[in-house]
Amino acid sequence: MTMIEKIRTLVEDLETKDFYIYTGIFLIICSVLTIGIVFQYYRRINYLEKEITEINDYREDRVRVIREQEAQLKQQRNEVDEILGVNLNFKLGGLLKNNITKKELKDIKIV
Repeated sequence: MTMIEKIRTLVEDLETKDFYIYTGIFLIICSVLTIGIVFQYYRRINYLEKEITEINDYREDRVRVIREQEAQLKQQRNEVDEILGVNLNFKLGGLLKNNITKKELKDIKIV
């Protein structure tokens, strides 16, 4: 309470001119702080919007790449299905055995 009393006596002892000067200085300081806070707020918002835009662009690019890979995978899958559909007796092991015997490789076992 003594602090409040000291402030009260200080304000009561001030002349009108000094009171207006101190009040003006106080309001200017409050205004500068408020403007600084608002400036920092909008600056941060602008930075975050740029980050969001960059992340969204990157995500869209990755989605495009994934869809291209998916299309390639489907095409390869269809090609393999065609090969297996034409030759129902197609066996990868038999193909490897033929290559091994043609190239005269030894010590290779195919299970």
